[in-house]
Amino acid sequence: MSDHVRHKINRGLAWVGMAASLVAVLDLVGTLLILRFWATQAEYGIATAVVSMFGALELASELGIAAAIVARRGHSQRQLSTLFWLNLMLGCGMFAALWVIAPYFARLHGEPVITDLVRLFGLMLVFRTGYATHQALLKRELRFKEMSLVRMVANLAEFGTKMGTAAAGMGVWCFVLGPLARQLVYAVGVPLYYRWWPSLQFSWREVVDDVKFGLRSSGGEVLYQVYSNLDYQVVSYFFGSAALGLYRAAYELVLEPVRFMSGVITGVAFPAFATLRGNAEAVIDQFLRFTRQNLMVVLSFVAVLVVAAPDAL
Repeated sequence: MSDHVRHKINRGLAWVGMAASLVAVLDLVGTLLILRFWATQAEYGIATAVVSMFGALELASELGIAAAIVARRGHSQRQLSTLFWLNLMLGCGMFAALWVIAPYFARLHGEPVITDLVRLFGLMLVFRTGYATHQALLKRELRFKEMSLVRMVANLAEFGTKMGTAAAGMGVWCFVLGPLARQLVYAVGVPLYYRWWPSLQFSWREVVDDVKFGLRSSGGEVLYQVYSNLDYQVVSYFFGSAALGLYRAAYELVLEPVRFMSGVITGVAFPAFATLRGNAEAVIDQFLRFTRQNLMVVLSFVAVLVVAAPDAL
């Protein structure tokens, strides 16, 4: 592995780590303050029933197209444009399906407000299509600095929107409006850093292999999102929104920081390995580096958690 590539990977880790740290702190502080002063545990539970289903929906609506752009490389303007329009159609189609399904989902949980929450939050699927291709191109070029800058601004926007709407008495809506503000910043900021615009071209034959690759790469992630968030739906259905609010708070305040820290490595790993493919020795070396770095960071946090959790909670 060349020193230039190693430098870009290490610099990418630093930028992603800084952005992830800011996000983790803002999320933790925002959750603590909102639950302490403005929102009830039942409102937090209602929002969780809605928000937790979107991880799988986002991945399903993208078909792994972003992963294909990062890994396969060498795409023509026609191919990139086709993938962009395909992504847009999938996002809009998923949004339309959610609009129809929302009332039945609300009836399942016995909370009428869920209908409007799902329909509003579903706009995220449309917003994401505006920058998913650009973000994949940034990842392909290992431009983590630009992505991290957008991420920090986006999460500051989410924090401000969430806190402001919560303080204004909007209750459960703050948990939906905050993430929407974040997605809007992404939809504007990412294309500004990667000045590429799709042309009015569409050729399904030229992207069949990309779609097949994306389905293979995203299938496991979709299943992971489903089973890792299914417990929220079960708790809400059998025990109610208030119980779900407590259940999620326990997870968010303890395990969510670990997820963010692990995400620093995983966010850089895929494009890094895509860059190093064909060089088995470099891939193995980088894999061991990522593993050691991840282990040191997570174990350090767990040690602090064991000592400080009772006082913090």
